Amino acid sequence: MASSSGSLARNAGRGNTTADDIPAPALWELTGRSPDDLAVEDAIRRVSWRELEDRTNAVGHGVEELGLEPGDHVAVVAGNRAEFVEAILGVQRAGMVVTPLKTSWTAAEIDVVLADAGTKLVITDVDAARRAAGDRGVAVVDVDEFEPWLARQSTKPHPSARNGWRMSYTSGTTGRPKGVVHPWSGKSTFSEAFVRSTTWAQAARLPGDGMHLMASQLFHGAPLTFGLAALGRGAPMRIMPRWDAAAFLEHLAGGVASTSLVPTMFRHLLALPAARRAAADTGSLRTVLH
Repeated sequence: MASSSGSLARNAGRGNTTADDIPAPALWELTGRSPDDLAVEDAIRRVSWRELEDRTNAVGHGVEELGLEPGDHVAVVAGNRAEFVEAILGVQRAGMVVTPLKTSWTAAEIDVVLADAGTKLVITDVDAARRAAGDRGVAVVDVDEFEPWLARQSTKPHPSARNGWRMSYTSGTTGRPKGVVHPWSGKSTFSEAFVRSTTWAQAARLPGDGMHLMASQLFHGAPLTFGLAALGRGAPMRIMPRWDAAAFLEHLAGGVASTSLVPTMFRHLLALPAARRAAADTGSLRTVLH
């Protein structure tokens, strides 16, 4: 039986079923980009907006095939890779509630959230999350086997009325982690919320005409929110596999217009040799959030 956080998430995720015959607009239509423009890239793959549209729809249909319904909860415990973004967006497009969890958590720590949220599915590439899901009898989609799973799914657009959303959990510094459900959580369709995120992205000076560099772990709430808002404006997302100050300077080349850093990252950058810092190509960088 789901706890209070799980019940609230499920109730907030219910969409308007009377409009289930109207397909949601494509992601490139929401962002004003061409289908063949770059949307997401990591150390291995480059994903166009057309591919991101198809793959996120496939994630949603695959989750439905496993028996989940709008409002059900999904946990994502995965490293910095394009599949993380595809999973987060795909689950929401299907009308479900998704929570990214720290990849450094133990199986016991992950289990606390699975129990509290009434989680129905874990999408992961982390052994601890596989164990936690197995011990609780929760279904698992292994990100290391993502491609054959996606290939079996439909890429048909989901209904526009699906109200999927992302639920954060507190870090647990004052007790067990708690699910954060706002009064507005799950009240808007995914498409509406995705477009609306661009309003504050503009206020935060996140440009939509240059690349946004994801330097932090994707499970961190603020950097992920910033990155998805920039993506909503049409900015392609470049994902670093892990934080490395020298590699960060190299990643800035090639049209990076914005990024998000924490104070420790600034210290690491300042610790690099002055000549190394001076040689960095920062000509396109306009916004650094911290």
